[in-house]
Parts: sequence; C-alpha cells; structure tokens
Amino acid sequence: MDKVFTYLSDRPDGASAEEIAREALGLTGAVGLVADQVVRAAAEADGRISGTQNGHWSIRREPARKLLRETTYAVCDVHEEADGSLTLAATRVGFRIRNETQIWQIPVERSESALRIVDGVEAFLSGTVCAGYRLSTIRNCVNAVSRFHAGREIVPQGLCISRMATRSFPNRKVRSRADVADALSLPCLEGDYLDQRTVTVAGFLMGLLEWCEARGHHTVESVVEFLKPTVTSVDFESFAFDEAYLDEIPSVPGVYVMRDVGGNVIYVGKSVHLRDRVKTYFSKRSEREEKTLRILERIWTVEVEEVGSELEALILEARLIQATRPEFNKQQRVHEGTEPIDRDPCLLVLPSADAGSVELYCVREDRDLIQVRVRKDLADWRYAWTKVEAYFDGDAEELEKPGIASRRILKRWLRQKENSVNVIDLGNAGERDNFKRLVEEHVQAADNEAWEKVWRV
Repeated sequence: MDKVFTYLSDRPDGASAEEIAREALGLTGAVGLVADQVVRAAAEADGRISGTQNGHWSIRREPARKLLRETTYAVCDVHEEADGSLTLAATRVGFRIRNETQIWQIPVERSESALRIVDGVEAFLSGTVCAGYRLSTIRNCVNAVSRFHAGREIVPQGLCISRMATRSFPNRKVRSRADVADALSLPCLEGDYLDQRTVTVAGFLMGLLEWCEARGHHTVESVVEFLKPTVTSVDFESFAFDEAYLDEIPSVPGVYVMRDVGGNVIYVGKSVHLRDRVKTYFSKRSEREEKTLRILERIWTVEVEEVGSELEALILEARLIQATRPEFNKQQRVHEGTEPIDRDPCLLVLPSADAGSVELYCVREDRDLIQVRVRKDLADWRYAWTKVEAYFDGDAEELEKPGIASRRILKRWLRQKENSVNVIDLGNAGERDNFKRLVEEHVQAADNEAWEKVWRV
C-alpha cells in the first residue's frame, strides 16, 4: 500500500504495526494483533515492505541481485496432522548443488524441543530462496506455528511455483501438479509421502527456472518481477455504454442481460447487488476467466431488471435463460425439469421492487407457484386476495402446471432460508378467515424499514 510505503520512507529505523495503522492508515482503534494483521496484509501486497527482528516494519533494502544459476532454493510443503501438529518437508535444490531433503514434525504444545525444531528449520532455509507449489498457503501455515513457538516468522516471501507455471504457459490450463508436469514434459511422481512431493515440485521449479532463463530472466529478481500480475483495463469504446452507465445501475437484487451487437442475448445473470456484480466484469484485473474474456469480446449492451428479493431474481434468471438460450450460460440444464417441493401449501411474503408494495408467493405441491403484488397500505388488497384465494381453492387442472425452474429453485432456496423467511403455512393458519388476517398482518408489518432491509440482503 502506498500510504504505508510513504510513511516508512521517512523512517529508516522502521515503525511498529500500531504506529503504522494509526498514523499512516488512520486506524486509531487498531492495536495489538489487529494492527499487526493489517500491516502484514499491506506487506503481502507490497514487496517493498518487510518485518524486522525487533518487531518493527520497514522498507526492504535492495539486496544484491541473485543469479538463477548461483542461487540455492528451498522447496517446501506442509501437512497438518489430525492431532494439530504440522509436518514440514523442504528440499534444497539448485543448478550447482545436489538435492538435500529434510522433514520435521512440529508439535502443538510449546516446549524446548519444539523451539529447537523451529530453529532447525530456520537454519535449513537460511541463505536460500524459498519456493512452494502454493507458497502463500505454506508460508501462512509454517509462520503461524513459528510465531507461536519462537515469536518470529521463518519462511520469507519467495517463488510460487503454481504462479510461475501459469505465467510461463498462459495458453494452457495449469490447475494441478499434473498439469505443470505435462507442460514441462516431466513425470509427476508425487508418491504418498511429503518429502517425495517436495522432490517432485523441486523438479518443476528447476524446469521453470530454465524456461525463464531461456527468455532473458537471469536473476531471481527478474523472475519475481515477471511473476507480478499485469493489471489490464477494459476498453469501453467497444461497448454501447460507458463507465458512468455502470455507476448508475442500482445496488439492489435483480437480473442482468448481456446482448451482442445484433441484439442476441449472450449471457443472463443475477445478483442481490446488481451494480457490484455487473461492474466486476469491467473492473481492472490481472487475470480474467476464459468465459469472461469471451463475453467481453462479444458484449454490446447490458440491461438490468430490478426485483425485490433473491428468490425473485433466481426465478426470473432461470426463465430468461430457458427462453433465450444464451451462448455463455452453462446452467440451463440445472433449471430444467421439475421436482416435488415436499411441503404443505404456504405463502411467502417478500419485498418488492416497488418500495410501496410486497410480493406474495403462493405455493402448492401440484401446481406452479404464483406471484401476487400487493400494496403495503392494502389499497389493492381485495383484488390481490381474490387471486390468492383462487390459487389455493382452485381446481389444479385449471391452474398452470409446475414451471421449468420455479419449483426446483424454490425448494433449494427454502432449504437455506426457511428459518428466517416470512412463511405462512395454510395447515397451521386454521380457518380461511384467520389465514387472510395473518397475511394482512404480514403485509402491513412489511412497512417496517428493518424488515425490508433483511430481505434486501
């Protein structure tokens, strides 16, 4: 973070985490562990910031550049045991040395032996560049244990081998160790033991370093720079809208429809926060999913439709997907077919896109649910009640058959939300007049702002 770097630039001796949080970031309430976590996160995001032995934080001094072929690397991996202890394996490897592997088991309880193990790990890693298949995860595990036993971190930042493979082979899917092995034409002999895995991953590292060297990266610093993500922006000249249009999208539940220049629907999505969701497609990013890139190549317009609740957004999304068959929607089959709801007839009271109304969702096992909008002041209650009563009392043959999406979506949604949703079960409501009264009370109670905020979320 630039604020932290700027603050530390004038302090060659560094500063404490609490001082940085208070003076540089304006977090007056951040003390102790909270302040340390805040500054640690800043250091993770900015390689120019590092911790010191006295617990302070300072700007990392530029070390002498390390040539790839003259550097020793320590490839690490960990496994958390069932008893809470941590097994750590590390393989020292390089272009000019023979591989050396050690394995340690760091116990849960504080003890002199645990401290000696941590000291031994630190000595083994000293003078090396640390690496790991997913180094950040490994660092977090080991450093959490070393802070507990020794009060310091022992695994510094280094080379993430997964990231190296992704950057080295941008046109291939590299999602596993087997994918890395295939890209490098190396065997993937992981075995059942942690030390065997580190030896295999050490082979990946050497292959990737040779790849980097062949492309002009002769120092560790050059490789680290190569691994930094390149943040790219979206060119709005390719669309019929600009960034200002995205800022005007309401932050409410709803559905968004993306069309190409010919007006064809290419993608339909939903969100409880429309603005935030739609803007993620166009924000500055270092990497984008392949599907997102393909959408950005085709999109011309984005339309949004506000709804009152997540359930309404889910149902509307499914119906639009079934009706338009967008090219980039892969969940079409998920919404097709029917399945029983497995519950007695009921009525749900949810917010509406119209602030002065609520939506009544009427549910019965043998027919599709219906949605009835009613004013909170009950001005149109007589008409709305007529539709509700006709649905629950009507002949099943005269009502619409279960829809392609609504029953399955409703069942899944209710399974997650039933304990907090406003549901009126007909079986528990007693006589029809009492059921009508309960619905009226729920509609009028919906005028309470706190109630509606719950359902917006």
